[in-house]
Amino acid sequence: MHPVLAMNLTTWGYNDCQRDTSDGAYGGMLTRLLFRHLPAQYPSGSSYAHFPFLTPDYMEKVMKDRPEEYSKYTWTRPLPAKKLDVIKDYSAVKHVLDHPHTFVSSYRERLSEIVQGRLPTREVVSALIAFSSALVLMSCAGRTSASRPK
Repeated sequence: MHPVLAMNLTTWGYNDCQRDTSDGAYGGMLTRLLFRHLPAQYPSGSSYAHFPFLTPDYMEKVMKDRPEEYSKYTWTRPLPAKKLDVIKDYSAVKHVLDHPHTFVSSYRERLSEIVQGRLPTREVVSALIAFSSALVLMSCAGRTSASRPK
């Protein structure tokens, strides 16, 4: 097993392992996991996710003495996860994909928060995918020609 050092991880991976005391959970790692892997169950700012080992009643009393902190959290119990409708046949999948305004992704709102409301168009995403694919192909081609014996 490799130690958690910057040279053993990507920059993102290394930074993701660090405590962030300004994240609303005072550096708690479980909060990050709850928000990342159960986004529909824990809305942004949920006191249930930020303080999973403390009762919300207790934390609400503690935070009421700090009005600037108190307003950052929601104190209501998260709603149960919505029931998912599973579609399995081609025509149903095609219908959903052909009507993006009717069948809105549950991640659209969260993505909008991350990119500050500037959602990319399909054309931009396609261009980025094509560009990154070309870079990968050029990188692989450079490696294979450089590694061949002369």
